[in-house]
Amino acid sequence: MIAFILAMVVAQASTPSPSLTSIWAAEIRSAPASVFAPHITSPESNVRQQAALALGRLRASEALPLLQQLVQDPDIQVRATASFSLGQTPGSRNTILEQLAVETDSLPRQRLVAALGFQALDEDIPLFLSLLQDLPPIAREAAIGLGRLKISGSEKLDTVEVTTALSESLKGFNPALRTAAAFALSRIKPTKISDAAWQDLSSAAHRDRDPQIRARLTRALSLAAKEQDKDFFIRQAQDSEEVVRIATARSITDLGMKDPVQALISMLNDQSRAVRLTVAQELSKLEGVPNAVFRELTTQTENPALIAAALTPLLLQDPTEQARTWLAEHQPLVVRQAAVSSLSDPVQLLRIATEESAASLRTTAAIRLTELTPSPSSIESLLADQDSVVAGIALSYLSENPGVLQLSDVLKLLGTRAELDVALELLSLVEGLQNNQRGPAKSAVAEFRLHPDLAVRATAEQLATEMGLPPAPPGAFHPPLPNLASITQIRAARILTDAGEIRVELRPDIAPMAVHRFATLAEEDFYDGLLFHRVVPNFVIQTGCPRGDGWGGSKRLLPSEPSWLPYKSGVLGMADAGYNTAGSQWFIALSEQPHLEGRYTAFGALTLQNGVPKRVQSGTQILDVIIERTSATTTVEQSPTGEP
Repeated sequence: MIAFILAMVVAQASTPSPSLTSIWAAEIRSAPASVFAPHITSPESNVRQQAALALGRLRASEALPLLQQLVQDPDIQVRATASFSLGQTPGSRNTILEQLAVETDSLPRQRLVAALGFQALDEDIPLFLSLLQDLPPIAREAAIGLGRLKISGSEKLDTVEVTTALSESLKGFNPALRTAAAFALSRIKPTKISDAAWQDLSSAAHRDRDPQIRARLTRALSLAAKEQDKDFFIRQAQDSEEVVRIATARSITDLGMKDPVQALISMLNDQSRAVRLTVAQELSKLEGVPNAVFRELTTQTENPALIAAALTPLLLQDPTEQARTWLAEHQPLVVRQAAVSSLSDPVQLLRIATEESAASLRTTAAIRLTELTPSPSSIESLLADQDSVVAGIALSYLSENPGVLQLSDVLKLLGTRAELDVALELLSLVEGLQNNQRGPAKSAVAEFRLHPDLAVRATAEQLATEMGLPPAPPGAFHPPLPNLASITQIRAARILTDAGEIRVELRPDIAPMAVHRFATLAEEDFYDGLLFHRVVPNFVIQTGCPRGDGWGGSKRLLPSEPSWLPYKSGVLGMADAGYNTAGSQWFIALSEQPHLEGRYTAFGALTLQNGVPKRVQSGTQILDVIIERTSATTTVEQSPTGEP
């Protein structure tokens, strides 16, 4: 059961109890785990459940003793929530295994297996394989756990035993388990595979009724295929569903085929815009692609993203091609960005990074400049720039090349700047230095402990401890909080774009702060006119960046609100660059993405399946976002600073 007390608040039109409000406020402010201790023995199960969720969102090892008590709670929902939170908590693996050995109820067991996926070691592979024979919801989490283990870097999954077990899971009738097994195989990309498993998987990749499974299995078999198996991929490239053809294009670069370039070129006539874009992106990764191919793609004027994908490799490979034409203001912004990313003149790049009016071009130029071993004076110019993203890119470069400038000189150039990009990157730079080199940053680190954003404060506090600075006084910074009862009345949104209308149900019961931020920004017209700047076929569409390049956001960061909500097609999630760093950017999943679960804040889902998200392209514009509430007279409260 995902919806607990906040959903009850909406249904009963009541005000959250003081205990629940207190837990929520402590969670948002990342209070010490000890603050939640009185709540885990509350006689009210919903209070204990809310405390269990909040403890997991702390992601702190000191929360473990409290969660160890909550996973033994008599209430099944409390145990299930605490089980989920164990997966978010460092050092919890042994507790998860111990509880899994004694837990008998399905829902807590399911959450425990999911939690193990976040904490697992290679030695847990046999356990996951045995759990594939359990009830379908539990088996699903076991399959996802194997995929997560591969994502974390395991080298022990490419075995006949693992591949065969996952292949057998595909033969059942439970859609969720079959999708999870295909996901795990697509991550593992097995090379050690029996002839029988190859026949089963290749047959399923061609005939399975679910195109997403066919697509994932196509990816899964890309490394196992031999030259004589290339006919399999030729057949997949002719699948009736574009998601399978997209997967085929992405797989061809993995193959040991003698001529992957020609195989991809043969797909450029595909009727799907998304497939052609994927093919162009894959061609840009390969050597030996004739310039004429890229040049021809730049004439496909109906698709600026396709032009951009071909333009950068064309300009980099062919010195006779002139970037100037593509930098002209009448060109689509995505094309101008591609042209900038191909430039090799540091002077021109520095001018664009510090003088260009389009923020996304400044970002692209600064990134490209740092790729070309810039001079110290160029880095100084970037650091002094008023665009905090440009300054942040320079700081990121210095984190990887700390000897270019002295820390004292960096601090002098930055002055008292405390913008998010600058603060986070400066702290990252200081983190990478030896303790005896951090001295000049003591004052800045101490100040950042009082920064409005939790991510900055948390990093600064850790650095301050390492540097021997006294801790900030308790309660030194308490950001204002919105009204919880007001948030629970936010129910849905209509997102009007020039590609059509997207309707979503919002979930204040799962992620109240994300819903509050989204609704507040929408009603301030923040999203009006913004573009979808990231479009990845069969993965996500993403927007909410005022810069248009993925580097921008609102002025304040959000605390992360992970949950067990499955990332199915149509789920609305907050984009971030790490824990507690979401802002204004959000995305819609175009297909089921299990690896996002428990990591990215999910705060809504599509209610109108009209195909609009799949019609969105890079550059599709938001016209308006209309928020719907249970009471038309209720407004979202804001903090005294006006920031959600």
